[in-house]
Amino acid sequence: MNDYSDIINLPHHLSCKHNHMSMSERAAQFSPFAALNGYEEAIRKVQEELPGIITREEGSAKEINEKLRMALENHLNIKISYFSRDADYKGRYISETGTICSIDGEARTIRIGNSGPIPIDTISSVEEIP
Repeated sequence: MNDYSDIINLPHHLSCKHNHMSMSERAAQFSPFAALNGYEEAIRKVQEELPGIITREEGSAKEINEKLRMALENHLNIKISYFSRDADYKGRYISETGTICSIDGEARTIRIGNSGPIPIDTISSVEEIP
C-alpha cells in the first residue's frame, strides 16, 4: 500500500467552484515579492543624500591629535572640518574657525570659540590659519 497503487490511476479532481489555473498563474503564487513596497528605493535615496563619511586611518588620527595639541599649547588660529549628524540621521561636514578653548580627553571633544563640543573622532582635517 506504500506504493500508492490504490490511487495512482484515479482521474484528476476538477473543482466545481474554481476554474482550472494555468501554469503561469500557478507560478505567480510563488514568485518573490517586496514585503515593504518602496523600501529599497527609500534606502537608495537616503544613501544618495548622505555625504560619504571620511574614515580615517590610525596615522591620520594621530596626526590630527598632534595638530590639536599643538594648536592648544600655542594658541593657534585653526580651521577644522568635522562630520555632524542631524536629528533625522542625515549629516554634513561643517567647518569651524578659531582658537581651541578646551579639549576634554575623557569625552574626546574639543571646543572652538563659542561652538558646542565637537567630537574629536568626527574631525576630518585641521589646518593652521595664519
